[in-house]
Amino acid sequence: MRAIIDCDILRYQIGAIELENEYAAPYLKGTKAARMPAPFHEIRRIVDETIQHIRAVTGADSYICVLSGKDNFRFDIAKQQPYKGNREGFVKPYNWKTVGEHIIDSYNHTVVDGYEADDWMGIEQRKDPENTIICSRDKDLKTVFGWHYRWACGENQPEVLPHWISEFDSKHFFFHQMLTGDNTDNICGCGQKREVMWGGKLMLRRKGIGDKAATQLLADCKTVKDMFDVISQCYQNEFGDEWETVMLENARLLFIGQTPDNLFNWDWLDYNLEKELINDEVICSDGTQPEHESSSEPTEF
Repeated sequence: MRAIIDCDILRYQIGAIELENEYAAPYLKGTKAARMPAPFHEIRRIVDETIQHIRAVTGADSYICVLSGKDNFRFDIAKQQPYKGNREGFVKPYNWKTVGEHIIDSYNHTVVDGYEADDWMGIEQRKDPENTIICSRDKDLKTVFGWHYRWACGENQPEVLPHWISEFDSKHFFFHQMLTGDNTDNICGCGQKREVMWGGKLMLRRKGIGDKAATQLLADCKTVKDMFDVISQCYQNEFGDEWETVMLENARLLFIGQTPDNLFNWDWLDYNLEKELINDEVICSDGTQPEHESSSEPTEF
């Protein structure tokens, strides 16, 4: 098993770790000033422990750490809203660079330029889904079928042991995002920002299909074609004559596994792919799910 480790997440998670400032005056206790960024040696130690834990839990006999480099084709693709345009003023964690440099100096790695680390991971996993495992806490990677593992981050984000995401379920998550968009990356999906009164002020807010509505719209879909037809109608209702252009733009912003010279097209999808119910377990009809794995529960190796 080869572990494909999302180290962009580690840059932010570990890079943001702070410790109590033992030199802070008593009157600063309990305030932001009472904490300080963890020292470099502590950051490097936590990185080492995290990668070792990931390899141990996944049972990986090989691994690669993946980092995003410079440039990203999605900034040119986005026309409806600036890609990640809601991050103005965002400052990277103090030790963001420390984490990346330590991984590059100490571990087998690749730095991806022109597109995102997520895309590289998706492409690699689809080549050999039964013998690779994506290790990340990024929800967007649920659009890639195969083995997945999520490490813990605080009490509210517990560890999720190795589990299989079927090809149908991965497409279902993609189409769900096509409806709801992704607020983190400023993607509106099947919705638009409009001026509304909010908190007594006139401001731009997204108005469109939300999570509950998207779940209901896709609930009865049995094939990828069913899901495509549902979102196509929703986009026609929302965008009129421009629906096809907007729908393809959002697909290229959301689909994981593209490069600047190979952008997503709808013919990438198998529209006959369907889910079957066998012994109350949802499996992928093309047989990509290992026979010993139930899609409903995480399973350790």
